[in-house]
Amino acid sequence: LSRALEHSEVERYPYLCANLWYGSGVLTRMHGDLPQASVYLNESLQLWKGLNDHYHIGLTLNSLGVVLFNQSEYARAGELFAENLLLYEELGEANRVAIALNNLGNVAFKQGDLERAAMYYHQALQLMEGDQSHRRTVALLKLNLGEIARLRKEYAQSATLLHECVVINLELNDTENILFCLNNLVEIAIDQGQHALAAQVLGAAEALYEQSGAARSPVEAEDYDRQVAAVHARLAVDRFELAWSQGRAAILEELITEAIHSILDA
Repeated sequence: LSRALEHSEVERYPYLCANLWYGSGVLTRMHGDLPQASVYLNESLQLWKGLNDHYHIGLTLNSLGVVLFNQSEYARAGELFAENLLLYEELGEANRVAIALNNLGNVAFKQGDLERAAMYYHQALQLMEGDQSHRRTVALLKLNLGEIARLRKEYAQSATLLHECVVINLELNDTENILFCLNNLVEIAIDQGQHALAAQVLGAAEALYEQSGAARSPVEAEDYDRQVAAVHARLAVDRFELAWSQGRAAILEELITEAIHSILDA
């Protein structure tokens, strides 16, 4: 990478180098090195600005916003998402507009404004209504609305939305958002007192992290530690370890379906 991005190569192949910086930033973010991801993405952003490529400027602003978001810098992330939204509205890119609205919803969510977050998510989902070519975006929006329903203790609605979301994500092999769905299922199971189920889903999530090589963000790590402690407090060690190992060994799609049914029946 460093050799390909020497100054002379950047001048000769600016589009290639901008894409290399961008791809490196996204991969580095997924593996948990957020400061280095920010460095790569900022290099990419400067090249796209020099090329006056508004589509890729917006794409990189969004990715930088995600890095800041994962570092809990919500106000700064929101500024980048808002800038990204304006760019894609001008370009008429409906899917990218929906993603920007989703991310603004995420910021509102983290700032404790569930009503504003739900407004952004619903607005984005309406924009995507009937769109079969961007199912990943639709799944993401349903995931986020499912999380809000969970926090409102509307568990049946939450489970239904999460199931619709995870069906799409399993087809697309979208590991990151499958893990978000699993996280929400754990929270519902804990709230409902289904601690063995929560341990199974935690075990399945741990197996998926290992298989994919994905890393937990600092926020996700805090959630995980809290969930494990909550389940440990209610289950004997042998029962926890049994349920955990069952979850790790389970076929993921089957476990999720069983978890959804258990939540709906509770």
